[in-house]
Amino acid sequence: MISKQKKQIYIGIIAFCIVASAVVIFISQKSPAPAEQTAVQPSPQTTAANQSAGLKIFPQSTEFDTSFFGSDTYKSLRPYTSVSVSKDEIGREDPFKPF
Repeated sequence: MISKQKKQIYIGIIAFCIVASAVVIFISQKSPAPAEQTAVQPSPQTTAANQSAGLKIFPQSTEFDTSFFGSDTYKSLRPYTSVSVSKDEIGREDPFKPF
């Protein structure tokens, strides 16, 4: 059995941890994260190269270009074929049962 003094110390430590965790959570939700001062800005050459190459990470239009459906590469794709598994390959009924 734990002595009364040790029990009070453990309860105090647990209470302190709970209060400290609550304070950290409250403070982190209240204040926004500071902006990075050392953020790397893209160079004008990199930005110009991306724009000239037509690189669009987030396109402005919502239209979908369907011209690729007519390309030879798309037409050369083959449909998915299902995999057949024989009864010998399936395994045991209960894999957790000891041998």
